Amino acid sequence: MKLAEIDPFIRFAGTLVLNPTGFNCCSLDRRLLFVQSGSFVFHYKGVSRQIEEGSMLLWDAGAPYRFETDSLVKVIILNFDFSQNFSAFTEPLYVYRESEFSSGLILEAPGVDDCPELCGLNIFPGVKYLESELMLIVGELRDKRRFYRETASAALKSILCKAARKIISGENGDTVERVISFIRENYSKPVTNHDIADSVNYHEYYVNKLMQRQTGMTLHRYLQSCRVENAAKLLLTTGYPVARIGEICGFSSPAYFISAFRRQYGETPSEYRRRRNGLI
Repeated sequence: MKLAEIDPFIRFAGTLVLNPTGFNCCSLDRRLLFVQSGSFVFHYKGVSRQIEEGSMLLWDAGAPYRFETDSLVKVIILNFDFSQNFSAFTEPLYVYRESEFSSGLILEAPGVDDCPELCGLNIFPGVKYLESELMLIVGELRDKRRFYRETASAALKSILCKAARKIISGENGDTVERVISFIRENYSKPVTNHDIADSVNYHEYYVNKLMQRQTGMTLHRYLQSCRVENAAKLLLTTGYPVARIGEICGFSSPAYFISAFRRQYGETPSEYRRRRNGLI
């Protein structure tokens, strides 16, 4: 399945005090853990990592894990699947000792085709800003108001998408944000790929690859899309002639503007304005 297709089913969401065990455990569904306070050592598949307050962990069903700490650690924990395929199992599933576990017990083991790194162990330090979103999920499952499962599922999907974005961007996320900001601020000017790359002090080939990986568009395509989107706004909110709007938005000629607009919206600027006039 693709990330857009996931529809998380949350079996449990709550706040707990971490209870370390002296043995490895294996869960039958996926886990998300957020550290509200304290720190601990997380052992996963024979690898040990120090986990600090404000961190979030994601890991798969069936993987052996255990916690080690000698202090009070408060966490938010979610047990979930990526899909609704096993939503009939509404109660928290039994956690096995590694010695008693069999992979055949796992309910669901799909990957995420467009972000396979989301599976396995992922550790996100310094994501304190996600705590309020996770507490919303905890509150929904606690209060059980109408549509609580749908609301919680949508919130978790948002968090997983943010996690996937962090995984894909890695250490280059800040560079791409700066590139996007530069384009948004300068789309009306005759900027080139070289100008954009120069704004972040990297070669344009490298920046182009980053943009393709994180937005699905080349630098040129992203710049053009930004120009067309802003032109569409002006078509509906001003009385400027089409040629003038193309010029304001950085297009070098009316013909180029019309061609780019039709490619993105499936109609000419004039047709777009006429069809949507009065809708906003």
